[in-house]
Amino acid sequence: MHQLLRRVRDAVAWHFPFFGASRFVAGTTADEAIREAYKLTRDGFKITFNILGEHVTNNATANKYTQEYVELARRAAAEKLPATISIKLSQIGLCIYEDYCWGNLVRIIDACKTFNVPLEIDREEPRWRDATLRMFLRAHNLWQGQVRLCVQAKYDDSLQEAITHIVREHPIRLCKGASYGSNGTGNELVADRIRRFLGFCSGLDAGWKGSLVHFSTPGHKVNVALATHDLRLVEEFIKSNPPDIWFELQVLRGMQNGFKPAVRAGYPVRVYVPYGPDWFAYACRRKQQVVKLIKPGRKQIRVPHLFQNPLQEFNNFMDTVGEVYTDLLHKPDVLR
Repeated sequence: MHQLLRRVRDAVAWHFPFFGASRFVAGTTADEAIREAYKLTRDGFKITFNILGEHVTNNATANKYTQEYVELARRAAAEKLPATISIKLSQIGLCIYEDYCWGNLVRIIDACKTFNVPLEIDREEPRWRDATLRMFLRAHNLWQGQVRLCVQAKYDDSLQEAITHIVREHPIRLCKGASYGSNGTGNELVADRIRRFLGFCSGLDAGWKGSLVHFSTPGHKVNVALATHDLRLVEEFIKSNPPDIWFELQVLRGMQNGFKPAVRAGYPVRVYVPYGPDWFAYACRRKQQVVKLIKPGRKQIRVPHLFQNPLQEFNNFMDTVGEVYTDLLHKPDVLR
């Protein structure tokens, strides 16, 4: 019963119209992700690969993911894809202990350096924030200009943190994320932080010099990626900046269609292409962002990792699928 319900749950989550995880996840294998990457590059997009999985607590699994990232760097280079690789440190041993994680990170950096595939480090929950920053700084010293850190704009001190990184010539990805307060006020607050940060970068002295080799055009003064699905924010920034500028846009797979005009206009846009067998929780998180766009007050999608009460959990999941589907039928513009 347990296994049957899990299979039905996964089948529904992968294929159900408007809920299907296949919208957000490229597949379960590297071959599927690379095939998807070729399709995206034909449309002018760049790629960031990510192997799904996090919060690993045993060495064997952390080593397995580390080796998969080493192989992914080789594959991305062999296929001549305009790709970076994004990792979560909790996936390669941060939950075990920091020095062990650092050893695995060095293995990945060595492979990325060998194959010239830049690396991106994701930001996770607040408990890992200090450790992630320490390891990023060590990684930056090991491979300057080629390791980019995610900065979450939803945190109150994110503006100051992002500016500090830029002044120190650290490549960063500023991630807007889905931040909603009452009446969407949280969303607007985060958007305003991003506007202020981009304004700061645009106003830097033209003589400011950085050592940012791969992510940005040589001679440009800063290196920033803006990860957002807020097309209003993107459009207002594009209006005041030509395409030969110092930043790139990043967007999740499944949300890239709204960014095609930016690509046609010459702006660099990178699509986050996740894959792997551990896709279910990720797909639910991504769909939760769509749910918040529809109704900020809606209850969260439940993500049952363990079926302690399999029938009840399955019923809860199916109820949520039905509610989301009904709402999306009335707001198809959300899924541009």
